Amino acid sequence: MSLEESLASLSLGDESSLVSKVKSEGIKKSGLANSIHALAAKAESKDETEAIAGLTLVKALSEEAPDAQAVTKTCLAACIEQGGHKSKNVQKVATEAALAICSNINPFAMKSLLPIIFSKLPVEKKWPIREMALKCLASFGESAPKQLGNALPEVVPEITACMWDTKKQIKVASTAAMREALKVIGNKVRLCVLFVLLLCT
Repeated sequence: MSLEESLASLSLGDESSLVSKVKSEGIKKSGLANSIHALAAKAESKDETEAIAGLTLVKALSEEAPDAQAVTKTCLAACIEQGGHKSKNVQKVATEAALAICSNINPFAMKSLLPIIFSKLPVEKKWPIREMALKCLASFGESAPKQLGNALPEVVPEITACMWDTKKQIKVASTAAMREALKVIGNKVRLCVLFVLLLCT
């Protein structure tokens, strides 16, 4: 059965065999490269069962198939968007999948994820979606600190805009993301001054 056919009838528990197929055959021969948008659609499904199956596969590919990260990053938008799903179970798996993508991406490819994350931060988005996007940004402090430091000119304004949100969860998540972003500076005195200035802005 082709990967495309497997995705059409994807169910929870299929991820192990599909990840093995991608690892042994590569993203092109296995069909993952051509089917990634179908996987993203599964991950973004409104149906709880279908969404969880898709998100679980995205998470498994991100964690276990390093060569697949070139295409699995396409699913990040769907994962973050599912932070606003009505099902708590979908929200949980979506968070795990989004963080798996961000934590396992090659550090040098980290900046390619920023436009996707930034697009989920506007105030028009549901607050759980915005919170998840901020958590994704914070995760780069651990997985790609040097690259996050190089991206500060783009990252800091986006986070700052969220720090004065009326929603408590967004304030907490944006403050945590800002701490991670500024932590990469290294100079503790400069870090403290910058953080205080941002809080007083």
